[in-house]
Amino acid sequence: MALFLTINFASWLSALLPLILASRTWKSNPHVVRLVMLIAACSFLFDLLGYVLGMNKLSTYPAGNAYLLVQALIFLVIYREALKIKNPLFYAITGIYSLFFVTNYFYLQGPFIINSYSVVVGSVGFILLSLLYFRQLLNNLPEPFVHRIPMVWVNVAVLIYFGGNLFLFMLFNYFVSAIWILHNMLNITKNILLFVAVWQSQRKMNSSSS
Repeated sequence: MALFLTINFASWLSALLPLILASRTWKSNPHVVRLVMLIAACSFLFDLLGYVLGMNKLSTYPAGNAYLLVQALIFLVIYREALKIKNPLFYAITGIYSLFFVTNYFYLQGPFIINSYSVVVGSVGFILLSLLYFRQLLNNLPEPFVHRIPMVWVNVAVLIYFGGNLFLFMLFNYFVSAIWILHNMLNITKNILLFVAVWQSQRKMNSSSS
């Protein structure tokens, strides 16, 4: 129980890492970093809401499920810009996924258990988007030092987080307690990588201004 609570709090507080770092240069941050800040802020606020609900012995699942959709939509905006997607099919798929998520939330699995159907479908989509971004890098590398590109770190965070969640939530009904620990560890990893993305962005801005 102590391990579960420790990892849970670490997952919650890890969202502050990219948020605090990026807030230092808010006005000069590129758009991708501002979207990373938005994800981190939403992560922290929804976790805070979940904590308040838990303290009042209310279900935390409605808030957690809602956050999954908010996070997915922000990541979709990031990839739309990173991949320079203008195809109407992308917007149609986004709308269909949002509709499926809302339907699952209210009618299929309901808000009071984790919406694993939505997580699995979304995870497959984001794994494909992350692979598409890596393919784009191979075809058109914007600079020789890949590790200095903030979007690379965002992409690695997405691949690890959603790749891990894909397998975790496919087995959700069998290993519930262990899965929440592993999910929180994936969330910590994601937030650390988003922190690195913000750090590389600030490093790039500092080197260009000097």
